[in-house]
Amino acid sequence: QRLNHDVIVEIRLWTAMRMQSVAKTVIGALQYGRALASLPKIKQWYAQFPDKRIAEDHVEVILAHQTYGHSEGSEKNDEAVQLLLERYADDALYMVFDLKKGTSQELWRMVENFLTEKGGFSSGVMEQASVKCKWDKAIRGLRVLEVLPRRFQLRLGQGDYKTQGKACNQLNGLRFATGHYVQALDCNMGTFIGEGFKVPYVLRMFMPLDKEDRTAPKCRYLGFREYIYTGREGTVGQCHAAAEWTFGTINQRFLSGMGTRMHYGHPDFLDGFWARNRGGMSKSSPVVNLSEDIFAGYNVRMREEASPHIDALEFEKGREATFNAASNFFSKISGGSISVIRSRDNHLLCEKLGLLHSLSFYFASVSFYVSNLLVDVSIYLYVFLFILFNLAGLGPGELSALGSTFSTEWIVAMGLVTLVPQLCEMVLEFGAVHALKEVFGGLFSATFFFIFQNKN
Repeated sequence: QRLNHDVIVEIRLWTAMRMQSVAKTVIGALQYGRALASLPKIKQWYAQFPDKRIAEDHVEVILAHQTYGHSEGSEKNDEAVQLLLERYADDALYMVFDLKKGTSQELWRMVENFLTEKGGFSSGVMEQASVKCKWDKAIRGLRVLEVLPRRFQLRLGQGDYKTQGKACNQLNGLRFATGHYVQALDCNMGTFIGEGFKVPYVLRMFMPLDKEDRTAPKCRYLGFREYIYTGREGTVGQCHAAAEWTFGTINQRFLSGMGTRMHYGHPDFLDGFWARNRGGMSKSSPVVNLSEDIFAGYNVRMREEASPHIDALEFEKGREATFNAASNFFSKISGGSISVIRSRDNHLLCEKLGLLHSLSFYFASVSFYVSNLLVDVSIYLYVFLFILFNLAGLGPGELSALGSTFSTEWIVAMGLVTLVPQLCEMVLEFGAVHALKEVFGGLFSATFFFIFQNKN
């Protein structure tokens, strides 16, 4: 029996909310606007403007789509995006897409008709542009709101030396973002309305109500906690969740307390005006800027700005839950860490960093791989020494008589010592029983997973 179309849509949305999807991210981002729309003063304000969607003057969600309507994209993906825009047409939801060679003729005609109505435009002059649109219920289709013609392509270069797609997409959306503060969400994130009610108070970290000088915010980036919801997806997801929580929450909070935190990825809030005037929220050069987000943190540090972390807010985030995906992710991160060393930002930072910032910079770049290398070399050296001892006829008894520490096996390794900060943090947040159960319960599987990752 064929299912009703509405039932199919509900099933698709139900599924999308339980996986890493664009729909989960968009629906989560819309919760902030809905939180504002429930406030009495906001309702009174928009009662004067019945044509406006509630809270669209205060918050907007921009879905930046690079391949919409293009031959490189997928028709099914385009239909899914249209379904999302239509379903949430009453919210302040917009889409920004890249108009270029290969885009469908229907979209070209739609943009050219918009420009012709505005006047001062002749058909065939524009080769590419960034376009902002929204879903119009009256015409049951997209309606163009703004067009920004461009001389150059969004992504420059060819082959492996083509600029980063993610960073270029962020820049494409940032051009149309009109707010004071901007938040970039990757499509593996989400949140719920309870966190949306906290956002107005969190944003006061940028500009407290008693601060009269509006030209100098107290910080340029603002980080917060992340809950890794893929931790329930098997052993790999659990290991990734533990590693991400340690780095994204424990480490970031500690660095913020020392005043040495940079910006290590989204979903940090940022000062929109500041980012627009400094080239965007990330860097997109091929090969060099593999980890594109971290260079925004270097940008903040080089300009002597602040990037604190708070615990009052928490968004959801997904991570890899299979071995192959995890291997690809670690490969990207390791390549990005190496590219940091040969970047111009590295040279400029090292010229004027203090001790604490130097340590922060080191642990954010190559320290993990250096420590892994030292552990691997020490294991090989340890085994090689025992081979030499046996060849020399020195067993554990002879070594003990000589007072050597090699007479006993090294039971407690440095790898176990690194569990202590995570264990203490979990005791503080969840209690001793839950902490011991989580840490030692997953110790065996995590050991094999990270050994595999290290050797891979």
